[in-house]
Amino acid sequence: SDKSKSTEFNRMAGTNHGVVGCDIYNTGAGAIVLGGGDRKTLKPAGNSVRNCHIHHFNRLDSSYRSAVNIDGVGNRIEHCLIHSAPHSAIYLHGNDHRIEYNEIHSVTRDTDDMGAIYLGRNPSEFGNLIRYNFFHHIGIGPNTHRTWAVYCDDGSCGTTVYGNIFYKAGKSAAVIVGGGSYN
Repeated sequence: SDKSKSTEFNRMAGTNHGVVGCDIYNTGAGAIVLGGGDRKTLKPAGNSVRNCHIHHFNRLDSSYRSAVNIDGVGNRIEHCLIHSAPHSAIYLHGNDHRIEYNEIHSVTRDTDDMGAIYLGRNPSEFGNLIRYNFFHHIGIGPNTHRTWAVYCDDGSCGTTVYGNIFYKAGKSAAVIVGGGSYN
């Protein structure tokens, strides 16, 4: 297969698009899929989700359909309030994304082995930055077991978690690095 045509490397999702100031709630399966950028050249897309309130999502499909599923290169999730879901708030793949100035709470309420922000299983996804977020009441519930606010799983590499505030953020710990390098 030709990697230049593979959506894993370039979804051709455009540049500088934004979902801004939206209230998204009571959805059946997630809320926003945010992509763009070229992983082969690391050219950023500059697409963003900003100033959104996303809550009570995943009524029907309860896992891996986050408030924001982000991939590609150089996209941002910032100044959002995300809460009230059975699984993760942000499911991250790709390079050089910024997740900052968000408040995330009351997610991963009915799960095991999951984080409010989850990334992993691809060691080529470097340069992601998770900073200045407020995580609270993550993974707290009778049906949860191993939960974290930020879960860098299975070979996740080159992620920086910096300057966040964690309060009751995960049953196991606030952050886990489950393998990988340069975190």
